[in-house]
Amino acid sequence: MFVVKTAVLLFFALFIGNTYAYTYSLDRIQALKFSSESSNVDDGPRLHCKGPACSSHSNDLAICQHNQLNVAPHLLKWTCVWPNQSSHVEVIDYNIECKKTVALSMDSITKTCILNYKLEWTYSGVLLHRPWKLFSLKPFTAAFVLLLAASYLATACFRMLGYLGTPRSRFHDNRRWNEQKFMELAVSAVEEQLSNGIQLFSNVKQRVPVPVLDESV
Repeated sequence: MFVVKTAVLLFFALFIGNTYAYTYSLDRIQALKFSSESSNVDDGPRLHCKGPACSSHSNDLAICQHNQLNVAPHLLKWTCVWPNQSSHVEVIDYNIECKKTVALSMDSITKTCILNYKLEWTYSGVLLHRPWKLFSLKPFTAAFVLLLAASYLATACFRMLGYLGTPRSRFHDNRRWNEQKFMELAVSAVEEQLSNGIQLFSNVKQRVPVPVLDESV
């Protein structure tokens, strides 16, 4: 009698366990096919798209397959592909959320799982749909500021070296040139007066009689 009861308990335990695992796991379903929101029959949409390209391009078909069969059925990792994806968009990130993991048929799975994905423009898509985003004011502004700084530094260096004091040039500085000419005239006048003074002193020295001492006396 004990053996019969034990066998019955084991039978019910295995049957209920298998039924529970079959009903609330996704390892029996290898792939999920997501269609557009227009063909949806349940309360919420199956496809949730985020990103700037969703308004112009929406993917009507997505096939997702989990890549670890019969391993951790409640924590499946899904790999999704979009066969009808345009070359102007690319999927950046995606994830699958299943509210009810009833694995009795493919239809029940597709009605209860939701695919969230983010759609971004590729280079060709931006060039076709958003060409103004390829041009930014930041590089031009930075280049303009660097050009102004380089021009200021070059002008300061040229002024320190005295290259901008030459007359009849487009960088002619009248004030600096006048000061330079005044200093040159002053220096030449001083040199002329100094030479005249030396010459006058020499002439006076020649005219003054010098007493001669006679040592024989």
